[in-house]
Amino acid sequence: NLQTAALATHEVQIGNIGGATVLSAVAGGQAFRIIASPSNQLFYDLVARSDIKDGKDIRGKRIGVTSVGGTTWMAANLGLQHYGLDAGRDAVQINAIGNQSVLVQALESGSIDLAVLDPFLSRRLKPKGMKVMIEFAKVNIPFITTAVVTTASFLREHEDQVERFLRAFLEAQAFIAKPENKSAVLKTVAAKMKISDPASAEEGYQDMQIGIERKPYPSVEALRNIQKLMAPMNPKVASVKSEDVINARIIRRLDENGFIDALYDAKKR
Repeated sequence: NLQTAALATHEVQIGNIGGATVLSAVAGGQAFRIIASPSNQLFYDLVARSDIKDGKDIRGKRIGVTSVGGTTWMAANLGLQHYGLDAGRDAVQINAIGNQSVLVQALESGSIDLAVLDPFLSRRLKPKGMKVMIEFAKVNIPFITTAVVTTASFLREHEDQVERFLRAFLEAQAFIAKPENKSAVLKTVAAKMKISDPASAEEGYQDMQIGIERKPYPSVEALRNIQKLMAPMNPKVASVKSEDVINARIIRRLDENGFIDALYDAKKR
């Protein structure tokens, strides 16, 4: 991961990294600290072919993910747990197929029975008879998808700079969330993502609204969820103390002094 390497070598001081990547780095000896978690949920869907009606039908089936150990792989395992299933016990194969477009092709061709997909893609499969089994964003499974990360030394020596960064970050999130800024946000989404279709840009905008954590407190429980899944593949991860990786001091201060609430309440500004 380029951001992890850049943080480790002090080429950058703050990064936007997934919770699993942070745990791997800490297990490898890096003193990284999660200072905010703008995404504390999984934003994927578990999509199935039409013959799968409920959880018990998943037994003995094949689930496609992008890579073993990645976020979609973790989502697949958490999805099985949601239904009270276990991959080994219930003969469920979790297969690393490739990127999202490859997963869609495999699902449509019948090479796999289920796939963990972006909502953007799962919506396009519904008219083709596919069933969304789980919308992970709605089942509230704690999971740090995206974390704002710095090093322990930089946080200790330059906390004022970290706070200024977080203030700007929170202001950007509040701008995105406000309906009056929708036009500007849509233009930015379309330009940055190279989207020419207005309907697709609108879907991206709506997905962003679901994903915004107004008060992005990093969750120890969410990090432990990831840790449990990673530990069998990387035993060093099991020894990491999740509570030591998280430092919510600045977010808590910005919350308690009213800064965050004021961003969403024009009367307070």
